[in-house]
Amino acid sequence: MDYEKELEKAKLYAEKVKVRQEIEDIKHSNDRKKKLSFSKIAVIFIFSNCVVIELYSMYAMLRIGDLSALGALIAAVVGQCVTICSYNIKAGKENTKEGIVFETAMKELEYNLTTNEDDGAVG
Repeated sequence: MDYEKELEKAKLYAEKVKVRQEIEDIKHSNDRKKKLSFSKIAVIFIFSNCVVIELYSMYAMLRIGDLSALGALIAAVVGQCVTICSYNIKAGKENTKEGIVFETAMKELEYNLTTNEDDGAVG
Protein backbone atom coordinates (compact mmCIF):
# COMPACT_ATOMS: atom_id res chain seq x y z
CA MET A 1 0.00 0.00 0.00
CA ASP A 2 2.76 2.46 0.93
CA TYR A 3 4.72 1.36 -2.09
CA GLU A 4 1.83 2.24 -4.42
CA LYS A 5 1.41 5.66 -2.78
CA GLU A 6 5.12 6.38 -3.13
CA LEU A 7 5.04 5.24 -6.75
CA GLU A 8 2.06 7.50 -7.44
CA LYS A 9 3.85 10.45 -5.78
CA ALA A 10 6.96 9.80 -7.87
CA LYS A 11 4.88 9.71 -11.07
CA LEU A 12 3.15 12.97 -10.15
CA TYR A 13 6.46 14.60 -9.32
CA ALA A 14 7.96 13.46 -12.63
CA GLU A 15 4.93 14.83 -14.48
CA LYS A 16 5.25 18.20 -12.70
CA VAL A 17 8.93 18.39 -13.57
CA LYS A 18 8.15 17.58 -17.21
CA VAL A 19 5.43 20.26 -17.37
CA ARG A 20 7.75 22.85 -15.77
CA GLN A 21 10.47 22.03 -18.30
CA GLU A 22 8.01 22.39 -21.18
CA ILE A 23 6.89 25.77 -19.83
CA GLU A 24 10.50 26.94 -19.54
CA ASP A 25 11.20 25.76 -23.09
CA ILE A 26 8.21 27.70 -24.38
CA LYS A 27 9.25 30.82 -22.46
CA HIS A 28 12.78 30.72 -23.83
CA SER A 29 11.91 29.68 -27.38
CA ASN A 30 11.50 33.34 -28.38
CA ASP A 31 14.77 34.45 -26.78
CA ARG A 32 16.74 33.76 -29.93
CA LYS A 33 17.87 36.90 -31.69
CA LYS A 34 15.82 37.41 -34.82
CA LYS A 35 17.62 38.38 -37.98
CA LEU A 36 16.58 41.67 -39.57
CA SER A 37 15.28 41.48 -43.11
CA PHE A 38 17.11 43.28 -45.91
CA SER A 39 14.35 45.84 -46.30
CA LYS A 40 14.58 46.83 -42.61
CA ILE A 41 18.35 47.15 -42.85
CA ALA A 42 17.94 49.27 -45.98
CA VAL A 43 15.41 51.55 -44.27
CA ILE A 44 17.74 52.02 -41.30
CA PHE A 45 20.65 52.80 -43.63
CA ILE A 46 18.64 55.27 -45.70
CA PHE A 47 17.26 56.99 -42.60
CA SER A 48 20.71 57.37 -41.04
CA ASN A 49 22.16 58.53 -44.37
CA CYS A 50 19.42 61.18 -44.69
CA VAL A 51 20.07 62.41 -41.15
CA VAL A 52 23.82 62.73 -41.84
CA ILE A 53 23.19 64.60 -45.10
CA GLU A 54 20.73 66.97 -43.42
CA LEU A 55 23.03 67.70 -40.48
CA TYR A 56 26.03 68.32 -42.72
CA SER A 57 24.03 70.53 -45.08
CA MET A 58 22.61 72.59 -42.21
CA TYR A 59 26.09 73.05 -40.75
CA ALA A 60 27.53 74.01 -44.14
CA MET A 61 24.70 76.44 -44.85
CA LEU A 62 25.11 78.11 -41.46
CA ARG A 63 28.91 78.35 -41.73
CA ILE A 64 29.08 79.53 -45.31
CA GLY A 65 25.81 81.46 -45.39
CA ASP A 66 24.90 80.04 -48.80
CA LEU A 67 21.56 78.26 -49.35
CA SER A 68 22.45 76.64 -52.68
CA ALA A 69 23.05 73.30 -50.93
CA LEU A 70 19.37 73.25 -50.00
CA GLY A 71 18.41 72.06 -53.50
CA ALA A 72 20.83 69.14 -53.32
CA LEU A 73 19.64 68.31 -49.81
CA ILE A 74 16.01 68.11 -50.82
CA ALA A 75 16.74 66.13 -54.00
CA ALA A 76 18.96 63.60 -52.22
CA VAL A 77 16.58 62.92 -49.35
CA VAL A 78 13.47 62.68 -51.53
CA GLY A 79 15.25 60.48 -54.09
CA GLN A 80 16.46 58.05 -51.45
CA CYS A 81 13.06 57.84 -49.77
CA VAL A 82 11.24 57.20 -53.05
CA THR A 83 13.75 54.51 -54.01
CA ILE A 84 13.51 52.59 -50.76
CA CYS A 85 9.71 52.85 -50.62
CA SER A 86 9.33 51.53 -54.16
CA TYR A 87 11.76 48.68 -53.44
CA ASN A 88 9.85 47.68 -50.29
CA ILE A 89 6.53 47.67 -52.15
CA LYS A 90 8.04 45.53 -54.92
CA ALA A 91 9.61 43.11 -52.43
CA GLY A 92 6.35 42.83 -50.50
CA LYS A 93 4.43 41.92 -53.64
CA GLU A 94 7.06 39.37 -54.69
CA ASN A 95 6.99 37.64 -51.29
CA THR A 96 3.24 37.10 -51.22
CA LYS A 97 1.19 34.56 -53.13
CA GLU A 98 -2.58 35.03 -53.11
CA GLY A 99 -2.35 36.98 -49.85
CA ILE A 100 -0.12 34.42 -48.13
CA VAL A 101 3.40 35.33 -47.06
CA PHE A 102 6.09 33.35 -48.89
CA GLU A 103 7.49 31.68 -45.75
CA THR A 104 4.02 30.50 -44.72
CA ALA A 105 3.38 29.06 -48.17
CA MET A 106 6.70 27.17 -48.06
CA LYS A 107 5.95 25.74 -44.59
CA GLU A 108 2.53 24.63 -45.80
CA LEU A 109 4.07 22.93 -48.84
CA GLU A 110 6.67 21.21 -46.66
CA TYR A 111 3.96 20.01 -44.28
CA ASN A 112 1.91 18.62 -47.17
CA LEU A 113 4.94 16.76 -48.54
CA THR A 114 5.80 15.20 -45.18
CA THR A 115 2.23 14.10 -44.44
CA ASN A 116 1.76 12.52 -47.88
CA GLU A 117 4.94 10.40 -47.63
CA ASP A 118 3.63 8.13 -44.85
CA ASP A 119 0.07 7.59 -46.02
CA GLY A 120 0.44 3.81 -45.98
CA ALA A 121 -0.48 3.28 -49.61
CA VAL A 122 0.78 0.05 -51.17
CA GLY A 123 1.41 -0.56 -54.84
